[in-house]
Amino acid sequence: MWGVDASAAMLDLMAAKAGGDGVRGFLGDIASFGLPVDAPAFGLVFAAFNTFCLLAEEAAQRSCLERVAAVAAPGGRLVLEVFVPPLAIARGGVVEITDVTSDRLVLRAFRRWPDAETFEGHHVELTEAGGVRLRPWRLRAPQPAMLDALAAAAGWRLLERTSGWSGEPFSDVSRRHVSTYALS
Repeated sequence: MWGVDASAAMLDLMAAKAGGDGVRGFLGDIASFGLPVDAPAFGLVFAAFNTFCLLAEEAAQRSCLERVAAVAAPGGRLVLEVFVPPLAIARGGVVEITDVTSDRLVLRAFRRWPDAETFEGHHVELTEAGGVRLRPWRLRAPQPAMLDALAAAAGWRLLERTSGWSGEPFSDVSRRHVSTYALS
């Protein structure tokens, strides 16, 4: 198994969890990664937990899809797990409670940019001890049809879309999708 991550700490964690079981990690950006010349053509490439959305610009997402197509084996598969962005968000943004305990409160505050695909926000953690921790984020989550068009332009065709990893049917009310593409 091979992995690409922009964080050396995450690659170290991956290596520790693998325990030397043939996992190779490479430091790089998923939009423009390079691999050694001895890298195989890959039959499966996946990005889970909205990783693809962390590429917050359309050009970066397009580059990622093209780069993955370049390292995929003929007939290779690409699997993306992506949240479905809500169509209706209040003009001023949204604040949600994500965790509450007796000494801790975690909020997610975010807003949608005018392009309707880009979101920015913070995870805000408040503790009884008086600590405040802000974890900023920015992402781009195209609607499924827009993602399909972007993938098609890079040589991918949609094979299947489910609402989760267990094959739950995808519908208009699904909050996420797991989309499987094949190299055309």
